[in-house]
Amino acid sequence: MSKKFILVLCFLFLILTITFTAYGQESKPLIAGADISYPPFEYKEGNTAVGFDIDLWQEIGKRIGRIAIHENYSWDGLIPALLAEKFDVIMSCMGITEGRAKNIAFSVPYFKESFGICVRKETTDIKKLEDLNGKIVGLQTGVMTEKWVREHEQELGIKQIVAYEVVPDIILDLQSGRIDAALSMKPYLAYITKEIDDIYLLVDISFGDNIFDGIGLRKEDVELKEKIDKAIKEIVDDGTYLKLFVKWFGVEPSKEDMRGIGVELSE
Repeated sequence: MSKKFILVLCFLFLILTITFTAYGQESKPLIAGADISYPPFEYKEGNTAVGFDIDLWQEIGKRIGRIAIHENYSWDGLIPALLAEKFDVIMSCMGITEGRAKNIAFSVPYFKESFGICVRKETTDIKKLEDLNGKIVGLQTGVMTEKWVREHEQELGIKQIVAYEVVPDIILDLQSGRIDAALSMKPYLAYITKEIDDIYLLVDISFGDNIFDGIGLRKEDVELKEKIDKAIKEIVDDGTYLKLFVKWFGVEPSKEDMRGIGVELSE
């Protein structure tokens, strides 16, 4: 066997090895780690994970040619597990913060965490945040909404804050007339009230500290981030994002809710 023939065989073997390796990487599922206990973003119906994040991640997978799935992990263990390469990304309503960005990279934002207001259908004197002046409001204790509202309580002129353990109890008291408005995370309010006829969400009101959620990645996975960013931008631009939002929250996002989605925070 000639040296030339052997070199050709070696070259062909190298090409085949590279090709099959690349194919194997591209055919593997993209796994997103998440704490699957937060409706309507990610939660279990029976043994099946469902929610806004689940559907969005599957759509991102389609756009980049990969099967995309979620696996359940504890919230506190998500970043350590990502860095230990237990899965490919984090997609679990994780806010993009300076502290987290020291350890991991983030995609462009795919959701804006905002607070919202629900009122009774017959209420006509609460149409904007400032109309909470002189009103009794209910909110969940120990969460970001409570912190923000108490910091702005005097500025808003709120008459009284009634604290609750869970949001459904706030809605019950709102229905009974004990409070004038329910304040909580806007997406959750939209989700929990979409089947309630006598309560409605003030969809044009969004307030809070402008925290965006992104998909967490290892910093070295630059190419994967580029693909995910491109997919998110396409999903926003072609209307798919709007359809998923309405499916899970029952309302269309306001202009303020969409501001910054699919755009690098530095832009």
